[in-house]
Amino acid sequence: METQSEISTSKDRLPWDQVKSCTIANGRVVVEKQGQQVRWADIAADEFTNLPLLDRLTKQILVSRQ
Repeated sequence: METQSEISTSKDRLPWDQVKSCTIANGRVVVEKQGQQVRWADIAADEFTNLPLLDRLTKQILVSRQ
């Protein structure tokens, strides 16, 4: 789930200004948090109903922060 201010999983929330990257590859959606070496989230891509939309939105949000 995403809002304008954060991205969230069923377990946790992360403000967009703390997101280092959001990558869709090899059937997984991986979110990395700035300043951490471990993945903040690693979720099977088939859990998302509209993966292309997720990809476009996350890219747009991350680029707009720069």
